[in-house]
Amino acid sequence: MANDMLQETFITVFEKLETYKGQGEFKGWMRRVAVNVALGQIRKEGRRKDSQRMEEHHESSIVDVELLQEIDLKELTGYIQALSEGRRQVFNAYFIEGYSHKEIAEMMGISEGTSKSQLYDAKRELRKAIEQNYAVAKKKIK
Repeated sequence: MANDMLQETFITVFEKLETYKGQGEFKGWMRRVAVNVALGQIRKEGRRKDSQRMEEHHESSIVDVELLQEIDLKELTGYIQALSEGRRQVFNAYFIEGYSHKEIAEMMGISEGTSKSQLYDAKRELRKAIEQNYAVAKKKIK
């Protein structure tokens, strides 16, 4: 990765050479280019890892169909109402009203990432509540 960043730095320096105005030391300008390339790589890697984590969590966060068949609308509504305000608003806007994360972010004055995170947390919280209550109900039946 370090070799890739070094190579990317030299390519960027070569491509942006005409932007160097001769003010200050060339070495300082080159150092700034290197830092920007490194930060860009770190951001890119972070987004890639975040995306992979979200996909992994999404796959593991699917609620068992059997659980959903046992829950009536009133019970599910109760679980949704128990969510924190932000999570509930994002959950309702996304699943019930059909808004995209971009639209939700604009309406609520938050970033798209925050909208996605709130939705993920809401689904995780709902799943946990459903599984816990299902386990309790199953024990009572036995």
